[in-house]
Amino acid sequence: MSQYTSGYDFSISRKFMELATAKSREISLYTDPSIQPDHCIQEIPGSPDWIREEERRRTGWALFGADRIGCFLSSLPALLTDEELKLQPPASDDIWEANPSSKPSSALLRNPFACPVASIGPLEPIYIIGHARTLRNRDWTQEHPVVTEFERILSVWHKVFSKDAKPELTPVTARALLLYHSTFVALHSPQDSLNADPTWLSSASFRKALEHALEVRTLLHRFQGCGIFLSPFPLNCIYQCALIWLCNIVRGGETSNSDVKMAIQELEYYSAWWPEALRLANRLEGMHAAVTGRGV
Repeated sequence: MSQYTSGYDFSISRKFMELATAKSREISLYTDPSIQPDHCIQEIPGSPDWIREEERRRTGWALFGADRIGCFLSSLPALLTDEELKLQPPASDDIWEANPSSKPSSALLRNPFACPVASIGPLEPIYIIGHARTLRNRDWTQEHPVVTEFERILSVWHKVFSKDAKPELTPVTARALLLYHSTFVALHSPQDSLNADPTWLSSASFRKALEHALEVRTLLHRFQGCGIFLSPFPLNCIYQCALIWLCNIVRGGETSNSDVKMAIQELEYYSAWWPEALRLANRLEGMHAAVTGRGV
C-alpha cells in the first residue's frame, strides 16, 4: 500500500491493491461493523470488541485512502467508489491511543468519532483527492456544474483550516494550502496538460489553474528546503503545479522559467529521503528543455 501511494512501480503495487480491494470486499471491510446484521450494540471504547471493530474500520479507511491517493498520482481509475464506503469515520486518536485500562472522559464517550463523514475534518483530504481525480476526467468541451459546487466546498474547507491560522504561516497550514491550491490546479487542467488542446491555454480554466499554481510558488518561496513537504503526495502536487508553469512558458510567460527551476531544485532536495522525487525532477527538467530548447 505504501508503494502505491508513494508513486513507485505502479504495475506491481497496483496488482497488490487490486488483490487487497477484492479480499476486502469479500469480508465486507467497507461496511461498518455497526450496521452488520449480527451487530447488536456499540461496544464501549477501549473494550476488546470495540478495539476489534475499530481495527476493521481503520483498515478499511486506510485502503480507501490509499486507493484515492494512488489513483491521483498514477492517473489510473479508482478501484473503489464512494458508494461502496459505508464506514463511520475512525474514532479520535485520543480514544484509540488511550490506555485500555483507563476510563475515557465523558465528552469522548458522548462523541467517540473524529467527525461525521460528510463534514469538514481529518478525513476531508481523502474526499478532496478522490473528487478532484474524478472531475479531472470530465468532458472539457462542456460546462460541468458539479465543478462549481465542488469549488464551493473547497472554499468552505479553506476557511475552516485557515480561520485560526496565525499571522506567521505554519508548516501545517502550508501543507493544507498546498493541497487546496493543487486541487484547483487538478480541477482546471487536463491530465496531459502539455499536450492538451491549444484552446485550453486561452481558456478561463487555464487562468484559474495558473492562479493557484502561482499561489503554490509563493509557498515554495517561503518553505523551500525546509523539509515540510516530505511525503509523496505534496511532492506530486508541486510537480503538477510545475506542469502549469511549463504551459505558461509555452504561452510566452518567460517568468515561469525561474518557477520551474525552483520546483526542480525542491524535488532534488527531497530525493535524499524519497528517491522517486529525483525521477520527477529529471522528468520535469527534460520537459522544460523540450519546451524552451535549453536546460534550466
